[in-house]
Amino acid sequence: MGRGDRREIRSRTEVLIAHLLKWEFQPAHRCHGWQASITEQRIWIGNIIKDSPSLRRYPSQVFDEAYRDALPVAVRETGLRKPHLPSEPPFTAKQALDGDFGRAARFQWTAFCEFKPAAFSC
Repeated sequence: MGRGDRREIRSRTEVLIAHLLKWEFQPAHRCHGWQASITEQRIWIGNIIKDSPSLRRYPSQVFDEAYRDALPVAVRETGLRKPHLPSEPPFTAKQALDGDFGRAARFQWTAFCEFKPAAFSC
């Protein structure tokens, strides 16, 4: 169970990071899908840690590595060039997992989801 849980935490952390980056660096494209995905990743990670408390430090331990892996995904999904995104995480693992992070300052949750061209998907 531990190895699978670690893989799951790592994978969901990568998705969380990529979507937080998209949220911050493409504010004109924000939508409920990104917000829902961010929330879903946090819930899954939290539930895994609740079931296996010994893994509570694991997200912080793999965060920098997960950021490096999430960065090319965010580049591909945003269409931005890599130099437009920070090479180092602009938030900590604790912030990324914090359900209130995203409602304040830079990562403001808003009710976006305006019409998007068919080629664009959240």
